[in-house]
Amino acid sequence: MDNWYIDFDSTLYDTTSLTNDMLETMALHIDKSNKDNILKELKSLFNREHIYNIFDLCNYFEKKYSLESNYLLNPVKEVIKNGSKYVYDDVISFLNKLKEKNNKIQMLTSSTIKENMEFQSLKILGSGLSNYFDVITITSVPKFSLGLKYKDGIFIDDNPKDLESLFKANGKRIIRIKRKNGKYSNKLLNISKIEEYTTLSEILI
Repeated sequence: MDNWYIDFDSTLYDTTSLTNDMLETMALHIDKSNKDNILKELKSLFNREHIYNIFDLCNYFEKKYSLESNYLLNPVKEVIKNGSKYVYDDVISFLNKLKEKNNKIQMLTSSTIKENMEFQSLKILGSGLSNYFDVITITSVPKFSLGLKYKDGIFIDDNPKDLESLFKANGKRIIRIKRKNGKYSNKLLNISKIEEYTTLSEILI
């Protein structure tokens, strides 16, 4: 039995597609006839430099366009709650294989700011993956600083920064997943001993 720690965003779940769908839903509800221009505005604001919380973004545009409270928030939450379609095709079979071999499976996912904890929790719930995990940890601090028994853990992630830090924390096995539209897929790794795959099915269990 091994302890597996698996990231969520862009590892198990197509967060890029979710983001696109949430913003398009907002644009359609604000003004269907002017959707493209509004979508550009939404994308220009939804980032670390401006508004990095989707619920705050909904509130901002509800006020800007004099819309009723929750007019944008409710449909966006519906997109998130029905999020099983954003789970990558290889995920369920991989998790089932881990379970069959009596491994302990833990989700270890980051929420970059504490205000995004609700959003991250809603994504995980909507994905339908919760029941596959023994433990789910959402952290706003670096993954290498959580006091885990790193030398006994196998870590799967997409973020080179997290992967390299986990390697330096003496993780037993460090694995990178490079999804097609992943946020970090074009970033290089500086540690050659980190395993690298494009699908979970390539990983030896």
